[in-house]
Amino acid sequence: MTASELPEVKPSLPSVSSLISTSYKFLATPPHTSVLFGFAGWLLIPILLNLGSTFLSPQVGEVVNLISNILVFGLSLWATAAMTIMITGLVRPDLAPKDVATSVSELAWRRAPSLLWVGLLVAVLQAFGLLLLVIPGIIFTVWFAFAETEVILTGAGVFSAMEQSRERVRGQFFPVLWRMVAFSLLLTTLVMMIIWPVLVLSGNTDLMIVLTTPPAWLDTLMSLLSVLLMPLILTYELHLYFSLRKP
Repeated sequence: MTASELPEVKPSLPSVSSLISTSYKFLATPPHTSVLFGFAGWLLIPILLNLGSTFLSPQVGEVVNLISNILVFGLSLWATAAMTIMITGLVRPDLAPKDVATSVSELAWRRAPSLLWVGLLVAVLQAFGLLLLVIPGIIFTVWFAFAETEVILTGAGVFSAMEQSRERVRGQFFPVLWRMVAFSLLLTTLVMMIIWPVLVLSGNTDLMIVLTTPPAWLDTLMSLLSVLLMPLILTYELHLYFSLRKP
């Protein structure tokens, strides 16, 4: 049997605890902390605008809310791309975009349109799969988990990025699924540990009412938490992606 005929050996993925520990240590390094939270911090602008709209007249408030929603949408795409490029350049420079003549910020904006389209297409496939029998939705979620990362790092088109993502997880479906689910559960638990005492103090302990008609302060708190957790989530997802790529 020749070397080319040997079965491909998939890399052993680090455990959930190892991924979290590595991500935390990376973020705890002062230069990394300031740079990544600097990008994520731009998302505070639409949050503050949305908060400020509550003190304006209804007509003006609606306009400010619209501007805020447009800003959060565009800035989220840009910040995701920028942080992905920065983290990759620091951890796996061999996988970073090779366009050295372009600044991180400019390259992130260039990637934003493709990032938008691949995100929308994957979301539609996930929703369609969940409506069918749930299982297809889970399969699509794992297959295309790294499609956005492929768009940002390789500049691939939408369908090419989705195919590359699927190839990355080939033979690693259940290990990747477990690491995604476990991390999501841990994040949900963390968020609930922060929010629940506030809900108790405010007298809003009926979860059904809170989920269907959340108070304005809860929307603001959730937005702030999403900004604070964004670097951790991206760092974890990227370290999982790196573990699927041979050095």
